Amino acid sequence: MATETGTATGFIDLYTKLIAFATTSLGSENWSVVHGYEKDDDSIVGTPTLLTQNVYDNKVILKGTGSGGTDEIYVGLQTNYDSDVQKYTLAIQGLNAFDNTKLYNQQATFSSACYSYAWDMSMAYWFAGDGRRIIAVFRMGTIYLNHRFNLWKRLFY
Repeated sequence: MATETGTATGFIDLYTKLIAFATTSLGSENWSVVHGYEKDDDSIVGTPTLLTQNVYDNKVILKGTGSGGTDEIYVGLQTNYDSDVQKYTLAIQGLNAFDNTKLYNQQATFSSACYSYAWDMSMAYWFAGDGRRIIAVFRMGTIYLNHRFNLWKRLFY
């Protein structure tokens, strides 16, 4: 299982580092991006940079191939920002299948979303992962938050 530790400058940087870890740091078990980043209007804008992505609502669907290399494990990640209360969140959802003709919010097989609060300040993080799971732990001040993106397909059986 590959690991990475570091410090993110804010919740968008944490999101970007998590996706980079999952898609480039796991060797032969790298996850792939099957659905790109979107803006609030759901128009696909391609691979983001911090200058081009919409800070408040980014969406991506990742596909893992499992331990055997032939499974189809889908996880959706989304950033959210509520300007009324200055609340930053990362939403995580599992999918049983992926339809490349549909936009993120149109996918039919999403699980219920799990939300992690974040902030737009420095956060220490710890990532671990392989072809069937990604584990993310991050610290906001003295609070530790974690998410495991495991074999989400099991939610549907």
